[in-house]
Amino acid sequence: MKKRMKLIIGLLVACAGTLILGACAGDGNPYGGLNDEGYSVSVRYDINGGMFSSIEGVNVVDVFRPEDIGEGIKLIAPDSDLRGDNRHTISRSGYVFAGWYRTRELRTDEGGAAVDEDGNLCSESGKEQGYVYSGRWDFDRDLFSVTEEETDYVRGEYTMTLYAAWVPTFAYRIYIENEEQEWELLGSYTFNPATQSKELELPHWIEGSAGTGAMVYGDFPQAEGKTFTAAYWDEEKQEECEGLVEHPGIIDYERGISQDGVLDLYTEWQNGIWFHIYTADQFLDNARIDGYYQIFENLDFTGKTWSNGLSIGNFSGAIYGNGHVFSNISVVQADNSRVYGGLFGRIMPDAVFENVTFENVVYKLAAGSRQQGASFGLFTGSLASEVQLSGVSVTGTFVFGGGIYPLKKPAGVDYDGYSIGLFSGNGATNGAQYEIDAEIADDMSGTSYYYPCNVSIDRTTGTVTLTANPDTAVKPEIEYVD
Repeated sequence: MKKRMKLIIGLLVACAGTLILGACAGDGNPYGGLNDEGYSVSVRYDINGGMFSSIEGVNVVDVFRPEDIGEGIKLIAPDSDLRGDNRHTISRSGYVFAGWYRTRELRTDEGGAAVDEDGNLCSESGKEQGYVYSGRWDFDRDLFSVTEEETDYVRGEYTMTLYAAWVPTFAYRIYIENEEQEWELLGSYTFNPATQSKELELPHWIEGSAGTGAMVYGDFPQAEGKTFTAAYWDEEKQEECEGLVEHPGIIDYERGISQDGVLDLYTEWQNGIWFHIYTADQFLDNARIDGYYQIFENLDFTGKTWSNGLSIGNFSGAIYGNGHVFSNISVVQADNSRVYGGLFGRIMPDAVFENVTFENVVYKLAAGSRQQGASFGLFTGSLASEVQLSGVSVTGTFVFGGGIYPLKKPAGVDYDGYSIGLFSGNGATNGAQYEIDAEIADDMSGTSYYYPCNVSIDRTTGTVTLTANPDTAVKPEIEYVD
C-alpha cells in the first residue's frame, strides 16, 4: 500500500507496548504522531495463540489515512509477499492455520456446555474452551471501508480486528492391548491436512526379492519387540482396516474449526520381530539373535559373510524354513576370547527351528578359548535341551585350524579346557539329522605349518577331543573312535 499504510508490530516498551515501523514519535507516544500524520484508521491482526515471524506475544496492526481508503481497499495479509520486507510469517506449533476471521465466540455444544478446540467437552478433556469463528476474510475479494465515526484512532482501539483461527493438526491415534487386555495408546501420527495426504498406509511386507525382508512401517508407530498383524476401526475388533486408511477429518473453513480431527485405530501384534526372507542378502541384512524368520526361497550364501552376531551370539529367535535350504555358508572362529561358537553361538531355550536344511556349511575353528566352559560346534556351541529341532538337517565340514589348544593340558601349560562337538559343543542334537565331516587345515597356524593338536572324534556322539601333538611339524591324521 506504499505510503497509505503503516505497520505496528507487537508491544515494545519504547512505544508504550507498540513497535511502530518508521512512525515512533519523539516523546515515546506514537499515537498522537500517527493522528497528526492522518493515520486515524486501524486494522489489528490478532495472532490468537500463534506467532508472527517466530516472535511470541505480538500482533500486527495496520494504520491508514481515511482518504486512502475511500470507498474501500483490499487488505494485505501479514504473511503476504506483497508486504516485501515487512512480510511476517505466521506459525503455531501443532496447529494448522485456517484463515483470518471477523468475529469469534466461545465454542459450546448444542446444550451450551464448553467444548475444547478438538470438539470434546472441556469437562472430559481438561482442556481450555475453544472458539468458533465467522466472517472469514477473503483478501482477494473483500474490501475494507470505514465510516466517518470510525476514523478516530487511539491506542488500544481498532476499527477492525481479524482473528487468526488455528485447528490442531490431524492425528491417527494407535492403540494396543496391554497385558490386562485394556487398550492403551501406542503412539500417534500427526499431519497437516492442508499440505499432507490424509492417508496412512498400514504396516506391510514388500514380498519377494524387491523387499528388504523387514516389515515396512512408514509413519505407523511400532511396538517394541512385536510385529504388526492387523488394525481395526473399533475396540471390539469387528471391522478390520486394510491397505490405505483415509482420515475422515475435515477443516470447516466457514467456522474455523476441525471436525473429526482425531482417528483412533485398534491394533493386534505378535511377539517377536518377524521377517519374510526370499534372498540370502535379506537374511544377512536383518540378522539378529532375536529375529523371527519365515523363509520362502532357498538361500545361497556363496561369497557372502555370515553374521558374526549369529555365530557368537545367544540366538533366541525362530527360523521357519518351510522346507527350504541354507547353503554354502562359511564361518571362521578366529578369536580366542570367544566362549561359544558355531553357525549359531548358543541356541537358547525359546529358540525355534522348523523344516529347514543347512547344506555345505564350513566351520573353521581357527582359535579356541582358554576360558572354562567354552564350547564350539559346527551348528552351535551350545544347544538348550528345551529346543526341538523339527525337520532340521545339517551337512558340512568342521575344519580344525592352528590357533586352538589341546583339551588335555601338556606339561607346563596352564589353561582351562573347552568342549567341541561336530554338531554342537555340548553334544546335543535335539532331533536334528546331521552329516558332518572333519578336516585339519594345511595352514593351521595361519602363517606357517604348525600343528599343536591331535584330533580324535567319537563317531557315535560327535564329541571331539584335542590332545597335544608331540611333533608339531607333522600334520596329524584325524582319529575316529567308536
